Amino acid sequence: MNKRELIEVITSVNRSATREFLAEFSERDLWDYVRQLESLGLCADDRVEGKRIAGGEPIAKACRT
Repeated sequence: MNKRELIEVITSVNRSATREFLAEFSERDLWDYVRQLESLGLCADDRVEGKRIAGGEPIAKACRT
């Protein structure tokens, strides 16, 4: 999942976050935010099952409405 896709996922859950604002963050920061949303039980998505971010850290899920 690339930065554009992460932004799409985040904005589908957090409608107050604009694409322009999120684009200022690194891909790593966006993944961290997705994990935070997931830990709060706000989202789950099979699109990123098994994906990894920089450093090889696995990502279990991302968000979707």
